[in-house]
Amino acid sequence: MTAADSRPAGGYARAPVSGASSPAVVTAFRLLDLLIQRPNGARLSDLARDLGLPKSSALRVLATMCQIGVVRRDEGTGAYQTGTRLLDYAKAPLNFDMDLVREFYRVAEPMHAELNETIQLAVLSATDVMFIARIDSTKAVRLVTQIGRRLPAHASAAGKAILAFSDTAEADRIIAAGLPRLTANTITDPAAFRAQLDQARLNGYATESEESSPNLSCLSAPVFGPDGLACAGITVCVPVSRLTQAQSAALAQAVRGCAQALSAAL
Repeated sequence: MTAADSRPAGGYARAPVSGASSPAVVTAFRLLDLLIQRPNGARLSDLARDLGLPKSSALRVLATMCQIGVVRRDEGTGAYQTGTRLLDYAKAPLNFDMDLVREFYRVAEPMHAELNETIQLAVLSATDVMFIARIDSTKAVRLVTQIGRRLPAHASAAGKAILAFSDTAEADRIIAAGLPRLTANTITDPAAFRAQLDQARLNGYATESEESSPNLSCLSAPVFGPDGLACAGITVCVPVSRLTQAQSAALAQAVRGCAQALSAAL
């Protein structure tokens, strides 16, 4: 089972930006969003149409991106594709708290040994959650994921867990940016989303079932920083087909315990 990031193209435009911004930079990243989702490439007319841009504007940005190597143009088909320069950026270290990651692996390993399910550590990044560490299940049917993967916060258990135990302004910011639908089960109504955050606060953990990807359920508990607010979320993900009521209760207890141990370590 895989769970692809299916957020709408050009998601960067929804994130609030403080101070001055550069439209060309935003356009460049929106183009990269599209091209990453299209390994066979896309023609200029399709890219411009999907981003709602004049072809001249898209062409100008694409030409610059080709010059620096992050995009290439196939002369035979005219399609644009991601360039090899992106490999250099992929090797760059991510600037997150390495103590958080190190302690995650220490406290999550016993939970993984007991459950053998995929366990991930996520942090809030703009309107998304980004997964910064993981321990994979060895079961035949499992979540296939990767470090650096992003999901819209409102459609993920980790996002809900973090937002439920963060300053209320964070949830307001996510809602103001819009709650796009990823699947038929995605919560897109602000009142319903706030109700889920309220329930997460009561339970001490958050859930999502097929809200980000079909056939996948996740439970997530908040990790608290020294300020008493959530700084991350620990998530366990399982196929819907094997999530019984009894297993759900066991997973909730395990993920809460793991998150509490990581909070204490921090």
